[in-house]
Amino acid sequence: MSVFRVSSLLGLCLFLPTLALAQTSSDAGRSSGPKSLLPATVNSGSASEASTDRSVTTGGIVIGQLDAPGEAAAGLLGPSSGGLGLGLWEGSSAGIVHALYGRMPNHHASPAARDLARRLLLSIGTPPSGSDSAALLGQRMTLLITMGEADSAVALAEAASSGDLNNPAYSRPLADALLLSGDVKRACDLVGTQVRGGSRDFWQRASVFCDLQAGRRPDADLTRTILNETGRSSAVFDDLADAMADDVAVELEDAAQLSPLHLAMFRLGQKATLKSLAGLAPAIAARLATMPRLTTPLRLEAGISALRAGTLQPAAVTLILGAPDADLNADDFRQAAVAFARAEGKLARAEAMLAMWTVALSRGDAPVAAALASTALEHLLPSVDLAFLAPAAFRMHLLNGDRDRARGWLELLRRRAASGEREAVMAQTAILPLAQVSGIDPANNRRLGNWRDANPAGEGADRQWHRILLLMDAVGRPVTEALWTDALQSPARDEASAGLAETDAALWRQLVLASGAGRTGEAVQAALALIGPAGPGALDPLALASIVGSLRRLGLAPVAERLAVEALIATEAVRSGE
Repeated sequence: MSVFRVSSLLGLCLFLPTLALAQTSSDAGRSSGPKSLLPATVNSGSASEASTDRSVTTGGIVIGQLDAPGEAAAGLLGPSSGGLGLGLWEGSSAGIVHALYGRMPNHHASPAARDLARRLLLSIGTPPSGSDSAALLGQRMTLLITMGEADSAVALAEAASSGDLNNPAYSRPLADALLLSGDVKRACDLVGTQVRGGSRDFWQRASVFCDLQAGRRPDADLTRTILNETGRSSAVFDDLADAMADDVAVELEDAAQLSPLHLAMFRLGQKATLKSLAGLAPAIAARLATMPRLTTPLRLEAGISALRAGTLQPAAVTLILGAPDADLNADDFRQAAVAFARAEGKLARAEAMLAMWTVALSRGDAPVAAALASTALEHLLPSVDLAFLAPAAFRMHLLNGDRDRARGWLELLRRRAASGEREAVMAQTAILPLAQVSGIDPANNRRLGNWRDANPAGEGADRQWHRILLLMDAVGRPVTEALWTDALQSPARDEASAGLAETDAALWRQLVLASGAGRTGEAVQAALALIGPAGPGALDPLALASIVGSLRRLGLAPVAERLAVEALIATEAVRSGE
């Protein structure tokens, strides 16, 4: 039983009769009415003045807010700034759009899928007729929050300024976004409005946090008493409230239970600690990684977890890697990442980068290694003394979406192969499919045939060969019948035995129907739901090709090619000499 509960049970009967009076008095002292959550420029002046300088920075991109056309249609990305088009929902059914938002993953290991999801959620576009505008906005905000885009979620709510920010459909995700962002004042303004309007449960728990951080201990104690006696509290909440109120040390057992409200309480409960990070939500992990009072190993574990899910920028993790005790109790990948961060000199950094990449490949963390290496890799130019890095550098640049730099490393590799170096010849052959699927190389069936010659029949090679040929079709560079004839001679394989995800028939059908009818938003929703949190490498080849081909036909060829590249890198065999 918490410290608070022991001390408060006896006082329940004394406090209850004064509840109405206490709330009335407290309300009068705080505000004469609900406080707006919008910036002053949105609340005053003309409509044109309100929209002159509204922007949010997300993923390093400054996104200007467009004039608000209503909750569901509101967005931050127009057709000229990365949005998917004003008609992205044209022809879609409201029920299907709602359902597909519910099937989309909360986070994405795939950088390409993550970027596509962000574009979808932030695009301005007229919603399908009959849709629940407020509910759609709430779904979009919730997905942005779990993706680590809390600031974008707040900006999206503000872009829908014609709506009521106290609408239950999206006031809760707005509160979560403000709490995650550390905007306590605005979050507590919203909480106060909700509590005064009669909202209970979450809002009452949030009011305890707001009262404690504002020094209103009696108000917080009264609400805690009611919550505990009505069974609407929890052990995690009580422990964190004790840490805030009495500055007592508490150790949280289950990080998986941490919510944005818990995180806000954890920040201010200076003696609160975590036993482990198992099951921690990626959006919460991103905030813990930047919390100075946690130990470096714990921050690094949280940072890598968040980077893996795309909820934290690589630069933040790099800062943690540079700490003196970053390698304490670290697994093999974190040790390799620390060694890379500490390496000095061009050659030493390149060798450490390759070592980190090799470990990452063995555990499915190629995008994480590529992200951590991105800044250093941009400063390494292809040269003879770095030829050993060429195959890895080529792949990492592709994962980071930098085709021009990837092309430079490919040319270096080809020059080495032309000189007769055996390892360079092997490495060049291994990356032929990547070069052609990505569009860096024009389609060349003879070269693809060389890859097949170097990878004769066998379960892994057959499956990868089918995947390559299907992806060449999907990206619009179909191969000759001769190559497909070879594939037809390979026996069918059991995809489940390879650890690939079973394709959801309903999602696949919706993808095919929506993309065929040009319903962009719906098709993107279905594609992201099929890809799931694990990324395209976990898909069976047919589902993967369907997604890539559908996106290409919808005019999204660059993201389609990136997904294809990610899948090939995740599934290709790691060969000696590369």
